[in-house]
Amino acid sequence: MQNKVKFFLFFLVFHIQLQAVDCSLREHLGKRFKKELTDFILPANHPLNLQLDYLFSDRKTLQDFDSLAQAGFTFIQKEDLDAIVVIKHEKLPGYIIKTFLDNKTPSDPFKDDIQLIKRIIGSRLIKDSIQFHNYESLFKVPEKWLYMVPDHESKCPFSLFILVEDDMEIIPDETLWQSGRVNKELLKALFTIVSEISLNGVKPKNIPFCQDGKIAFIDTGTYYKTQPHFFRLAEYLTPETAAYWRSLYEN
Repeated sequence: MQNKVKFFLFFLVFHIQLQAVDCSLREHLGKRFKKELTDFILPANHPLNLQLDYLFSDRKTLQDFDSLAQAGFTFIQKEDLDAIVVIKHEKLPGYIIKTFLDNKTPSDPFKDDIQLIKRIIGSRLIKDSIQFHNYESLFKVPEKWLYMVPDHESKCPFSLFILVEDDMEIIPDETLWQSGRVNKELLKALFTIVSEISLNGVKPKNIPFCQDGKIAFIDTGTYYKTQPHFFRLAEYLTPETAAYWRSLYEN
C-alpha cells in the first residue's frame, strides 16, 4: 500500500505541473505520466483493452449523455453534467465504467482524474481489510483500473482517464437492510471495516446487497475521515438492529 500512496503523491505533484502546460502537450505528457501509474492502469494484456479501444476510438463519445447513448452505453447513474456518470455496455459484460463528461462545467480536469485514482486506492484498502479479517463471505469490493482515453480532437481541458471496474450485480433495494440478512455479526464486521479505514458514505446506496448475497462497497473514494458518518445507516435498519448499530459507534 505504501507504493500505491507513493504513486498517488506523484500524481498530485505532476497534476500541479500539468496545470501550466499547453493543451496540445497534455496527451503526450499523459502518456509519460501513464508509465508512473502502472499499478493503477488496466494491464496491457487485459482482454478489455481491445473493446475499450474500439468503444472510445472517437473521443467525442464522452462529450455528453447523447453521445454515450449513441455509442450504445446504458446509464446506471446519471445525475447532471458535472457529476460522475456510471455506464455499462453490452460489449463489456461483467464491467461498468465511471467517467466525467467532456462538456461538464469547465474546471481543472486533473482533479477528476485524481478522484478516480482515490477510488482505486480506496477499493484496495477495503479489499485488504476484508481479507485481513476473513470477511470474504460477507463483503466484496470491485477491482478498479484506469483506462487512458485517446484524445483526438476534443476540446481542452479534458480528463485523461476513465475508471473501469467489476460489475457487482447489486440489488437496488434498500429495504433489504431491514431483512433477516442483517444481524449483529454482519453489523459488527461492517463497523470494523468502516472504522479501520474511516470510510465515509455508510448508507445502503453505497453498500448494497448483491445477487450472491454479499454486500459490496461500491463508493470507495472517501476514506481516512476523522469521523465516519455512522449514523446515516441507522435510519435504514429495524429498531433492534439500529439500536445495536448505534451502540457500536456511540461507545
